[in-house]
Amino acid sequence: NKSLRDEIESGRFREDLMYRIRIVPLFLPPLVEREGDIEALTWHFIKEFNERALVREATRDQSDPNDLPCRRIHFVAPDAHARLLAYQWPGNVRELRNVIEYAFAVGEGPVLSLAELPPELRGEPPPRTSRGHVGGFSPEDDEKARIVEALRIANGLKSQAAELLGISRTTLWRKMRELKLET
Repeated sequence: NKSLRDEIESGRFREDLMYRIRIVPLFLPPLVEREGDIEALTWHFIKEFNERALVREATRDQSDPNDLPCRRIHFVAPDAHARLLAYQWPGNVRELRNVIEYAFAVGEGPVLSLAELPPELRGEPPPRTSRGHVGGFSPEDDEKARIVEALRIANGLKSQAAELLGISRTTLWRKMRELKLET
């Protein structure tokens, strides 16, 4: 990602070519400044790789023990979710896509966990300049959505949902009561 103006001035890019390709210039802030986009893109890429897995699953040879089933992700563990939001994303959207693809390749099961993220994301995250919630959702809304999704994946089994969320069953019951979810 370089300024074409700077590249032209240094002689590394032809000015006439810039005028041919520059119809509507787009200036996007880096992904790290668009926290809401990080979450939306994460789920977009998860959906993309889930669909790919479904296609591959339909064509795999189930009689071959080496042709393993394809992974599908339905939930992002809270610690992995927090790390995805806290990471600086120097490679922007391409890097985020590669991280999700990496998690599909190295992990198992329906939950994307922190351990399945690349090593550079598992370390202690540097502080972010902005930590506000984007899109008008409160932390309670996010927590409620995560609990509802965990319960859906666990077919209503609270002990399994609590495990997916990384909390105790008692804590899950308390949070469900506080958030006025059916217990």
